[in-house]
Amino acid sequence: MKKPNSVPEEANYDGVIVVGSSREAGDRVRAWRLAGVDAKKVTPEKMPWAATEGVLFDICSFSGRERLVAKVLRSGGEIFLSGALSDSYEKAEKLLQDLTAKGYAFDHMKYHPLISKARDLISDGRIGTPRILKLECLESTDSGLDNFSLFQGLLNGVSCAETLLDSSNATKVFARLVKTGYSRFYVALLSFDTGSTCQLIAGNTSMQTKLEFSINGTKGMIAFNESKTLELPRNLDYSNAMRSTTDVEVLTRIFSDFLKGSRNGLAKISTYKLARAIQESSKSKRVSS
Repeated sequence: MKKPNSVPEEANYDGVIVVGSSREAGDRVRAWRLAGVDAKKVTPEKMPWAATEGVLFDICSFSGRERLVAKVLRSGGEIFLSGALSDSYEKAEKLLQDLTAKGYAFDHMKYHPLISKARDLISDGRIGTPRILKLECLESTDSGLDNFSLFQGLLNGVSCAETLLDSSNATKVFARLVKTGYSRFYVALLSFDTGSTCQLIAGNTSMQTKLEFSINGTKGMIAFNESKTLELPRNLDYSNAMRSTTDVEVLTRIFSDFLKGSRNGLAKISTYKLARAIQESSKSKRVSS
């Protein structure tokens, strides 16, 4: 978010402090090191009060994130964030504004291997202009952050739709919130100014995560399915599709791009606006424009 219209410059840091629990921070420390920067993890309680020149703070903890960001900014430090910033549009907007001078927020879904592959196929003209997108994106429930994981699943789905449809802007939204014994998710129909439409199912689940989509374009179609269905028995171990958004390989790609000066994966407030429109439509049971 620094100099967004200028030629990207490489970012040089002596080290990265990853703020979060051991579970949250472990992969990120390894990924930063693979990207070429030394990193260490600290809990929010042990985060240093004073910023050190040349050190970047990667705040992966959601709990108390706004307070932690404010603390770093007051000390003059620089911040790196990824994933959902908040489950509130207003808070996310404020965080993005606060980060304008000394921070960066990246959208990790733009680096998901399925989404990246599909974008390459679209860019190569293999399917032409996307017209109909069907997308399902369910995020694992965190028992302590249930509403946050519901919003994060919605935000991930919206991010995928925006990325796959590229420069399209949503014009109309009609949505419902559905609850089952295993999950909560928004079912939405989105219309875009390019004539494209998206049928979106996105939210969270207490059983198994899910990501799959299909695109019908003017020259053909593509479909990807790297998912777990909701009804699989708990004692069976399957690969986790959504886990790939935070795997070391994907994190390393995000961090490496960032250090090389790429800002293509920066989070956009439009993603949060569209997620909010889906929430508002589901509450009012009316079309949102």
